[in-house]
Amino acid sequence: MKDSFEVRLSRLFCLGLIIIGALFVIAGIDVGFTNILFDSVLGPDNEIKIFVFVTFTFIIGSMIILSQLYFLIRPPLMMRVTPEFISFGTGFLYHQQKFPINMVDAVDLFIEESGVEVMGKRRKTVQGVEIRFERDESIQSSIATSAGITYSDWVLRLHKPYINRRPDVIVAEVRRAMGK
Repeated sequence: MKDSFEVRLSRLFCLGLIIIGALFVIAGIDVGFTNILFDSVLGPDNEIKIFVFVTFTFIIGSMIILSQLYFLIRPPLMMRVTPEFISFGTGFLYHQQKFPINMVDAVDLFIEESGVEVMGKRRKTVQGVEIRFERDESIQSSIATSAGITYSDWVLRLHKPYINRRPDVIVAEVRRAMGK
């Protein structure tokens, strides 16, 4: 799209989920082979439990790997900003929800203060991007969003581990699209 800025799901995050899925598969295979090698130790009612566990871990792990391999090849669009609208991912597959750009009230870095105090100071870290919309009933106040995105009480947040761009770049591009 001409004159648009896009933020996609981080491939590094997808790779991490692929590793988690692989751990599920490996755990299932490990328990399955252990059951074959030491089957005389276990009773017959444990075989059903082991079969259910192996099947569950293998299916869940495989589903995680397959879905994230697709996202690794073609990362979903988390947010798009144009001079006319801002859209962000909702639902399981990041379906875009569009709002007019003139409804954006403010955009800034989402900074969170640590709960731990060291030598009288708390650590502040950038957690992502926060976009505040005008409190107008013409747009929804909250929507069920995709992973890495929260939208509640007219505030949209893109969380840092999920995004493929630096938060300060996103803030600058949204401000540029707003004309500020």
